[in-house]
Parts: sequence; C-alpha cells; structure tokens
Amino acid sequence: MNKILTNQNNVSPIMKFDFRICLLTCFTAVVFLFVLAWDIDISGLSVTKAISIISVWSFFLFIFIMMLKTGNTHKFRSIAFFSLGFMFAAGLILNFNHYVKTDLSGTNDNLVRIDDVAEAVIYTMNLPGKTKGILFFAFMFLLVWGGATFAFGRGFCSWICPAGGTDDKLSSFIKNPYIKVLDKKWLNLPFAILIVIALLLFGKVIPTTHCAKNCPSKNIIHAAAIPVSSFLGVLAILSIAFIALAIVLPLLTGKRTMCSFICPIGRIQSLLSKIGLVRLAVKKDKCTRCNKCISVCTSFGISESENDGLKISDMCTKCMRCHDSCPSSAISLQIQDEKISNLYFIYPAYMFMVVFGIRMMANSVYCILNLFV
Repeated sequence: MNKILTNQNNVSPIMKFDFRICLLTCFTAVVFLFVLAWDIDISGLSVTKAISIISVWSFFLFIFIMMLKTGNTHKFRSIAFFSLGFMFAAGLILNFNHYVKTDLSGTNDNLVRIDDVAEAVIYTMNLPGKTKGILFFAFMFLLVWGGATFAFGRGFCSWICPAGGTDDKLSSFIKNPYIKVLDKKWLNLPFAILIVIALLLFGKVIPTTHCAKNCPSKNIIHAAAIPVSSFLGVLAILSIAFIALAIVLPLLTGKRTMCSFICPIGRIQSLLSKIGLVRLAVKKDKCTRCNKCISVCTSFGISESENDGLKISDMCTKCMRCHDSCPSSAISLQIQDEKISNLYFIYPAYMFMVVFGIRMMANSVYCILNLFV
C-alpha cells in the first residue's frame, strides 16, 4: 500500500487521473481528425489515402499523450517537429517532380521557373484552400505566423515552421561541437538578407506603370527562373543549400544556424517576441548558475551577465530544452510575470503545430506510399 501511494505521489500532477485531461485528449483527437478530413470526399477515399490519414492522426495523438504522460515536452516535441521537417522535404521533392513532369508548370526557354517551386510548396503544405493560389496561401501563412507570434513569440520556429525541423533536431545531436564559439554579430545577417530581398522587390516595382497588367508579384514570381534546365538541377541546388545550412552547420556548431543566421522570418519574430503572451523566465532565487540551460540552448536564447545573471532573450524559440533540463526547476513558463501550468502553453503550441502541419504530413505520406503501389 505504501508503495502504491509513493508511486502515485511521484506521478506528474498533469497525469494524476483527471477527467478534464481525459476529456481534453478526446477533444484533441476529434480536432486532429477534423483537420485531416477537411474537404476530403470520404466516399471516394482510397486505401493509401486512408492509411496516410490514420497513421498521421495516430502519430500526433501519441505524441500529445506522451508529452502529458512523461512531462518531457522537448523530447516529444522534437520528434514531431523533426518528422514535420523530414516529411516536408520529401513531399516537396515528390510534388515538385510531379508538377514539372505532368506539364503543369510554366517553364519556358528550358528554365525552371520559381513559380513551379512555389506551387509545389503550396501543394506540399496542403493547407485548406490551397487551390485558391499563392496569394491565399500567403494569407494563410501570415495568419498562422501572426497568431503564433502573438500567442508565444518566436515559438513558431520550434513548433510550427516545417523548414526548421531538421535544423532543430540535428543541432542537439553533437554534445561537443567542433565550432564552439560563434560571433553573435552573425545574428544580424537575416536583416541583410531581408534588405537584399526588399531591394529586388523594389527594383521590380519601379518600372511598373499599370498595376493590373504588370503586377509586381507577377513580375517577380512568374518572370524569375532558376538557371537550370531540369528537375534534377533544381533538386541539386536545393539539396546542396539544405545540406549545408540545415545539416552540416548544425552538426558542426550545435546551434540552429539556418534559423538564427539565415532566416529573415525567424529574426523578425525575435523582434516581435515582446508581444508574445507566453514567455520563459529564470527564477534567480532557484538558479544555481550551473549553466546547463546555456549548454543545451541551440537558438542563442539565453545570455549571462555578472549583474543580471541568466536571462532569456528574445531569440528564445520556446523549444523547452532549458525548461526540461534545469536541475533546480528555476525556469518556468509565465504570462505577465505570473507562473502558469505547462499545459497552458503546450496545448495551444501543439495545436498550432498540428493544424499547420498535419495535412502536409499526411499528404507526404500519401505521396510516398504511392511510390510502392
């Protein structure tokens, strides 16, 4: 009897039998299934499509249950996030290949157009309303991005962005990275990249005299082309960039180099992090200065000074590494300086991830299964 009581006391408060938690899990399962089944003709559902939907639904529900059961948010978040990143890359390659080979592209003069890649991204993401085109897709992306920013700052980079999954996972593989010191001045590089993109856009806008006829976005997306003449050429260019930025550099540095030094979207989010409702904070009275949080942080989200001690900066992506690894439980989630239960962050963040990525993952699984059918 004492053993039973002891075990019960050691269970995470979230996992002590709670009807509300069980009800939340059931509700979550229904939401996941609803998002997956949106605008799908059930009567004409193929076996491979059904398998892809059921497998992805089961996977995300399992991750959610394990996060609650173990209390190890980062471990299971990273599994789901890496899976999203991997399946996004696989789905993009397969969709782009199909898009070009079925003569759906606007390729002329033996050049692969940028809009071919853009259309492949739209179909890979598989957001509701994808058939409405690039502008609607951009609207949906900005809506999710803005909502995530308002809810939890730069958490988009560790919970939703499909491009960051591989970068996130591989940066934590090497415990003793080859490159140990990185100049934080490189964190300003995304602003330079953003300026270059803005100048290119500005250069396209200036010659435009009739907006309806010469839309700037049309000039940029439809006129631009990648200087190669085949799908394999585009694949080679994208693969080299991806391997260098999302695989090699994270393994060498132990940091999320692509998200920190390249991506303008993530860097803009770091500036907007102050408006995020949920944030991580260090309790100075509990902190032992073991610096474990600094060693596990891969996004330059924690800094240390003699006067202020440890401080979580706007670069924090809320991956929960520091929170889960702190031996003295000195790091907690807060809303306006008030400590909150982990569930109040985990649940909406994970729902953001699933709503944004579950259809994409199911679509990629479906494309892969079709290779063997």
